[in-house]
Amino acid sequence: METGAVTGPEAWLDILYTGTLVATGIWLAIWLFITLRRRASNLTPVQAARVKKDAKPDFMKVDHEARKAAMERGEAFVKELDERDVSEGDAPVPPKQLTLAERVSRIASLLFAVFSLLATLFTVISQVERMSTSIERVSSMDRFMALVTEHPIPFAVATFVIIFHISRFFTRKRWKEAN
Repeated sequence: METGAVTGPEAWLDILYTGTLVATGIWLAIWLFITLRRRASNLTPVQAARVKKDAKPDFMKVDHEARKAAMERGEAFVKELDERDVSEGDAPVPPKQLTLAERVSRIASLLFAVFSLLATLFTVISQVERMSTSIERVSSMDRFMALVTEHPIPFAVATFVIIFHISRFFTRKRWKEAN
């Protein structure tokens, strides 16, 4: 008899089986919630609808006077919009000025992301150096891969925040605001 944790393909099958059970449970809970909500709201699901052959829609009776009045109101509104567009011109909307708190929080989040990334990087590199007997045998790519595999979530978050702020800086052309 074997005791201990399951390893190999059996472990993946256990994980897959557990995931399937969880997904099925969530699906059943959502289905039950939707069914009870429809019943409480007196809503009919699409697949349960019945066709009434003698039903006549209200739009078959045209109120010509109300239609004409609505058309006139629509034309007046279009003229008003055209006049407003001409009076406003094609002036670009000025960008919203950032408050001091917004600027400080953006800079702080960028600095924190860079600090987190560098701290994680140096921690992993120092761990790899301590583990290896000869520093020449561990390449910088191995160190980087050790960083990514040892701390994937902090590395991903820090990298995302840095890339987000850099891309946002370039897409909004922040260097032109100073001029």
